[in-house]
Order: sequence, then C-alpha cells, then structure tokens
Amino acid sequence: MQSIKGVGPKTSVALKSLGIYTKEDVLNIFPKRYTSYFLDDDTHIKKGTLIHPPILSRHKVLKVTFKLQIEDFILSCVAYQQPFLKHILVQGEKYLVRGKFDTHKKIFIVSQLKPIKYENKLISVYDVPEIKDHRIHQIIQSILSEPIEDTLPFYLREQLNLVSRHQAYQWIHFPKNEINIDNALNYFKVEEAWHLFKGIMPIKKRQHLKLTQFNQIEQYVQKLPFELTEDQEKIVHHIVSDAQKIYPLKHLIQGDVGSGKTVVAFLVAVYFMNQGYQVALMVPTEILAIQHLETMQTLFPNIKSVLLTSSVEHKQTIIDNIQHGHVDCVIGTHMLSSKDVKFHQLGLVIIDEQQKFGVDIRKNIIQKALDQDVMYLTATPIPRTLLRSILGDTTIETIQTLPKGKQPIKTISVSYDALSGIINQIKQALIHEQHIYVVVPAIDSDHVTYNILHTYHVLKSHFNEDLYVLHGQMPKHEQKKIVETFKKSSQGVLLSTQMIEVGIDIKTATFMVVLEAEYFGLSQLHQLRGRLGRGNLKGICYVVSKKPEDERFELLEKTSNGFEISEHDLYLRGPGDLLGKVQSGLPPTKFLDFIEDAQLIQKTHNIYKSMK
Repeated sequence: MQSIKGVGPKTSVALKSLGIYTKEDVLNIFPKRYTSYFLDDDTHIKKGTLIHPPILSRHKVLKVTFKLQIEDFILSCVAYQQPFLKHILVQGEKYLVRGKFDTHKKIFIVSQLKPIKYENKLISVYDVPEIKDHRIHQIIQSILSEPIEDTLPFYLREQLNLVSRHQAYQWIHFPKNEINIDNALNYFKVEEAWHLFKGIMPIKKRQHLKLTQFNQIEQYVQKLPFELTEDQEKIVHHIVSDAQKIYPLKHLIQGDVGSGKTVVAFLVAVYFMNQGYQVALMVPTEILAIQHLETMQTLFPNIKSVLLTSSVEHKQTIIDNIQHGHVDCVIGTHMLSSKDVKFHQLGLVIIDEQQKFGVDIRKNIIQKALDQDVMYLTATPIPRTLLRSILGDTTIETIQTLPKGKQPIKTISVSYDALSGIINQIKQALIHEQHIYVVVPAIDSDHVTYNILHTYHVLKSHFNEDLYVLHGQMPKHEQKKIVETFKKSSQGVLLSTQMIEVGIDIKTATFMVVLEAEYFGLSQLHQLRGRLGRGNLKGICYVVSKKPEDERFELLEKTSNGFEISEHDLYLRGPGDLLGKVQSGLPPTKFLDFIEDAQLIQKTHNIYKSMK
C-alpha cells in the first residue's frame, strides 16, 4: 500500500484495519454520497471573493466570520467550529460556500467551504474512519493514473454500450454529472451479473442418459383418472421433448397453489423410470413427502416407490435397495442429499418448493444424477431475472390454468370481534362433516396472544372430541399419526402452525381461520388458503388480525392470482425474505437490484447464453 502516492504509514494502517490491502480494494471504496457544487441547482451554494481577512472569535463558541463580494452585494458569513478557516482563507481569492441564510440575523451560516476549482462539480463523500475524503481522492487519483484491466469481454461492453472499467472507476469517484455516475454503475451492475452467471455450475452436454420413446408418454396421460389442463399437457410434452436433446434438463415449473405441478413432475418422472433410470423427489417436509408418495402409488401403482426420511423404519434396508437398483422412485426430505444415500442409476432429480432448500443441499443431490437432470417446482412465483441468477440457465415453465373442478376460495379479513361468529360457523361445518384448519404463527411465543397453547384452550371448550393439534416440536411419528387420523376422521378441527402450508390434501377441507395474520407473509397466507377447495366444495378463509383493513389482506380478498400476490410480496418484503435460504452460498449483490435492474440482467443473460 505504501508504494501508492498519498499512502503513508498512518494511512496504510487505517486502510488495513478496514480490510483494504490492494489498489483494487481502494478503488472499491465507493462513495457514500455526492455533494453538489452546481450553482444553478442549489440556492444554498454561493460564490464570492473574500474582501477582508477572516476574524476568529473564541467567545462562548468558536467561530470564523468573513465577508464575500458576490457580484454587486456583500454576503456576511459565519462558520462555527471551523477555526482552521482563519489560516487558509486568503483575501482576494474566490471561494464556494455551502450553507443556509439566517433571515433573522441576516448572515449566511457556512457548513462547507471549497476553493473555486470545485465549482459545478459533484464531490464524492466517503465517511471512512480516520481517513479524510481529500486523502482518499488523492490516493484514487494516483491509482487511476495507471491503466486498469477490464474484466468484461469487449463484445459484451459493445452490445450493452458500456464504458471501460477504468472509465467506470473514474466516473464513480470523480463524476462531472449524474449521467457519469449512472454509466459507471451500469458497468459494475453488468460486471456483477456476468460473474454471477459464470459462477453458476455450467451445463455440460449429456454424457450418460439415452432417452427416446417420446410417444409412450401419451399412454400414461390417458390412464390418469382426470383430464390434464392445456398448460399441463403442453409442459409435459415440452419437457419430455427437451429431455431427448444434447443438454440435460434444467426446468422450473411454477404454478399457483393447486395448479397441478406435481402431476406434471410425476409424468416426466415416469418417462425417465420406464427407460431404466431412478428418480429422486426431494421435498421440505415429511408430511409433504408422505402426501407425494400416496399420490404416486395411487396414480402409478406399478412404480416401485419408497419414502426416505430421518424417521422411517428400516432406513438402512431402504438405502441398500436404492443403491442396488431395487427402487424406481425415492421420495424424501433433505436426507436424500446426504452422502449416505447412493443411487444405482439416478436419472432425474425433482426438487419441490426449491426456495426452501439452501444452495449446498440442492447441489449435493443434483450432483448424484448421471447427467444432472433437474426439475424444480414452486408455488411461489419469482421474477425470471431472480431465478436466472439463482438457478442459472433454467427453462421456466408456467402453469396458468387451474384444473377443472378446483373450487374458488373466498377470503375475508376480520378483526377479533368476529371470532365468536366464526366459531359458530365452524360448528355448522362440522355438522356437515367437513374439515377445518385453524392456523397460528407460534407454539408458545409470548409475542403473540394466539399461540398453539392459548388457542388450544379457547377451542377445546367448543370442539373437544373433534380437535387435533399439530406443530413442529412434536416427534415426526406423532405428526404423521395426527395427520392420518385427521384425514380419516369424518370431520374435525386441526389447530396447527404454518407447517400445513404444503403437503396436506383433504377434499373435505372447506374452512380455515388464520389468527395473528399480520405475522404471516402475503405469499404464505396465499399458500395456506390453498389447502382449501381441493374437492368439489367451496372454501372460505378468515384472516384475523388487529388491522383487518391492511392493504395486504385487501389484496388477498380481491385476487386469487398467486403471481400477482407474489409480485406484491416481493416489493413489500424484498427478494431475500421471499426466497428464504435460496441465496445462501451466493455472493451478496452490491449493485444489482433484481427488481429495478431486471431488464439489464436479462440482456446480460441473453449475451452470456449466446456465447456458450
């Protein structure tokens, strides 16, 4: 560091204490803000000639007073707590002063004073501990006197009309105007996106799998006990067609709650399995894994499918059967990604609710597949640009239409005054042999009134025999038993935390009450109410909170479109919250905003893709 002009021993120590060791580290100390000295823009900036030597006063408070000749009038100025001005101001020289005019005292209170060379300039402000801004300016100017190598290819800069890296650093630190700053930031945004794309596992050509027999998929579609929607059928054929190409599958199916993503995934899975390859389906909860296993066994009874979670019995026997090829389809939780689980010939990995898994878990299971063919399923629609950055070069399939017979769900936002009336409605629903969900945000937290413990006592007096309780602190076998008993019962009330968000499919579930609704995200509430209306009965969902007029709840009342809800959630909460752990393992973005810069990311991705 000390070889750089302007960096002495003291500055070098200060920089190292901030983790700054190289010239590039220094260049990457970006300004916190810019101070404008454009006279036309700011009435708080004055330019004048010092007409008398300044006077330093130490009475009560340190202040320097002086007068500037500004065209045809004289401006009286005072600068508080800046005694050094007494020694640097020179009579007859021109200066810029920034501050505010005190109309009562008829004096201009100076906050900053600069030489005339700063006129009509933007000055970068860094606020770095122990190092003054002028010292940072000096060091950066010294570094920029030498060439800076570009990290982006020329064709990319040319197509996106980007400046060079050297120019970008010049303009971010010493801009002449705001357009300079925007152009510099564009370079750094594209640089960030480019390296993000390069860092994602590149897609290699297919090496192991040989997939043919395109027409066989039709026989499975015709055997289904229901008719596929147009979207489902189109997506199945598209994915099966892509599976026969020279690149492995990398598809994401996004569709609203209850849109039939699972059936699409199962049909593609059967296509792989019928050609001798195994399929692994990884889901976030054991309840959902059991649900998927039941669906697979019902729709495709000839497929050898097994459940693998941390709580299953005869675990080692199941793992051995998987390794020796005695199993076609393995459905389980994150345990599938562990080193202990080895496959005979894993052809396809399906990851349901992929945003609930961290990068490493997803990567570990995908790498077990022969050609790393993968399908992601999600009911939380995420902007394409965000998915590109997280999942790489993924083909995104969207199911817009809901299956025939899927009943609408009416959502009503109410205050706690409505609870007694809701309890009476639940009693009526039980008389008609229906199933009801009551959802609360916590098990025993003091932060909420309606936790599991309190709500249980409230409901027990009304629904003693028909009341079931489910939460994450229960042993897995007990959770499984409760869900099975609730499903098999002729009617009942299930009190639960948000763990029922995915995985419970009961045709006679018609009624849901979400208490303390303000503690749930918008997309989460939409997912929860998706547990209703799965049979031929309409569903009703009461969202109970202290602020029933909240705009989020109003949106839920107005629309059942998950894409619209997710987009609103994204703007309210930001992508980090929406995606949960999905970004763990990725470098945080310093410049890119996945929403604001969507178009720029998309253009960069298109160029990246065309060069592969």
